[in-house]
Amino acid sequence: MIADRNEVEKYLEDNPWPIAFSRARKVEYVYRFHTDATREDVWKFLSDTSELNRQLGLEKIDFTEKEGKLFGSGYLGWKRAEWEEVPWQWENLSDMQMARIYSRGIALYVRIHYSINKSADNGSDVQMYFGWVPAGLTGRILLKLSVGLYEKKFRALIENLKPGEDEKPFFYLNQQIAVPEITREKNKVAVYTGKINRIKDDMIKAGAPAPATEALADFIMFARDDQLYRIRPVELADKLGTGRDDLLKSMLHACLCGMLNMSWDVICPHCRGVRERHPRLWEIGKSASCEVCDIEFAPGSLNMIEITFSVNPEIRKVDRVLYCSAEPAKKPHIILQKILQPGSSYLFILPQYEKRLRFRMKGKKYYGLLDLKKDTPLRNLNWDDINSTAIIETAPGSTVFINNTAPATADYVIEYTEDDVNALRPSDIFSYQEFRDLYSSEAVATDLSIDIGMQNIMFVDVVGSTSFYGNTGDSHAFLTMRQYFARIHEIASDFRGAIVKTLGDGVMLVFDRPMNAVKAGIRILKTFSGEGEIPLTVRVSLHRGHCLAVNLDTSIDYFGQAVNVAAKLQNFTGSGEMTLSESFASELTVEKYLAEKGYTKNFAQAQITGAGSVRYLKIRVRK
Repeated sequence: MIADRNEVEKYLEDNPWPIAFSRARKVEYVYRFHTDATREDVWKFLSDTSELNRQLGLEKIDFTEKEGKLFGSGYLGWKRAEWEEVPWQWENLSDMQMARIYSRGIALYVRIHYSINKSADNGSDVQMYFGWVPAGLTGRILLKLSVGLYEKKFRALIENLKPGEDEKPFFYLNQQIAVPEITREKNKVAVYTGKINRIKDDMIKAGAPAPATEALADFIMFARDDQLYRIRPVELADKLGTGRDDLLKSMLHACLCGMLNMSWDVICPHCRGVRERHPRLWEIGKSASCEVCDIEFAPGSLNMIEITFSVNPEIRKVDRVLYCSAEPAKKPHIILQKILQPGSSYLFILPQYEKRLRFRMKGKKYYGLLDLKKDTPLRNLNWDDINSTAIIETAPGSTVFINNTAPATADYVIEYTEDDVNALRPSDIFSYQEFRDLYSSEAVATDLSIDIGMQNIMFVDVVGSTSFYGNTGDSHAFLTMRQYFARIHEIASDFRGAIVKTLGDGVMLVFDRPMNAVKAGIRILKTFSGEGEIPLTVRVSLHRGHCLAVNLDTSIDYFGQAVNVAAKLQNFTGSGEMTLSESFASELTVEKYLAEKGYTKNFAQAQITGAGSVRYLKIRVRK
């Protein structure tokens, strides 16, 4: 229903207009809706404003960024419009506000405000406020017509939203045309279907997994442009139902075959927006900035780089289609973004679950951390207290009082500290043998080091290689060592690992998970037991620790104390043995495995230069 003027006046008491537009003539409405969907379902629907606007039939929007501000252009009320996007404000699951300042079009200013409340029947009550300052009489008439049409379409969507309703098909096109040349027709998309199918067949012949490759080809042919502009492989694999490694392998092959392009994206640590896109890893420099967040940061810091993909224009021309650019769905880690005028305040109730939260302000480098823990008492907190203490602990549901005592407007943000689980990071791809095989020319810039966090490092070395060379002769020894390295390569691939580099007859490897490293180590020891086709014996050492990716001995090398420890543990490892540092052996999955296999945790001590005393465990693989 449309609320009467009293409802509008009531809304304005808590949400006054900016002073610049307070005396202007306005077009204002308040609408109320009810849906059986939960508040979580409604928030997911509303916060993805790009998808909502697409379903409402609104025109696409072009955005540009200038001096930290976002400027948009498109069509509004059948007329061309240009505007400045005011930073959005939202409170997760309950409130979302947006505003635009127009320089061209039928309006001078617009603001929209959604509020969501849980209803008595466990559904949701939604309030939508529209406020416009029209540009003249024509603008006033067109805005009234536009708002009415918008309300009808929106009502149909929101009231038909069902609790837990399955999502619509992930990708589809209304029309598809296969053409020998790229052409553009309204409501049609030109796709080189023949070329895509030929490349798909070539990829499968080259070793790309057939099911994942078929799914990828279909996605490229039938997905919408807004889904193809920046493809995230982890997210796409989950939506297509393919294995993540299989799809990644297919996408890496697709780049070599000319179907896709790979991009190394530099991500802002605050808004998590893409600040730079590079076709090659070595183009990433030591510093970057985000004008929107008003910060500078180091791309080499942990989780500041993401690998994404896009469609080669020779396969399908993909436009950058945006229906919105600043909505909460693009920043799901932010649970509160609030702009406060000088002297104003806001009360925020913290979420009802255990999380670590970060409190920060736009343009400020300092921040506060807060841990929500169920076994701690409820507290009433002040923003300034949180930002002046190392880490505060409080119960879920506690309150935070935010008061802007500064003489200027201030932007406040509360966000989860967890990493984006859908991002493909350098650490994920550097430990993938397929990437190292297909992209051996990729390199870290010589003046850059990339923090890749905790890594599972393995060193393998041949025992008695000098006597082996002397007894067998150079020719036979060379052939045997080629077989040895090939088999190590094969085992690394089988257990989601990768060879970082070779050192004489030694090998340094890295694995995505600790147990994959253990299983690979066992396979290596069983393979090289001094018998069979390759009569060599080896020793294996494993360590888990923090690493940097650098350009030293190889284009993508690993550096750090963890590498040093893993290498030096070789000195305490005998033929046919595997040594695990305490930090590696104590990892939960490894610890469980060792207990199940009956290995006793009798740790010994090793003195390692630079690392001091390191406890380690030795095991011998049972045949």
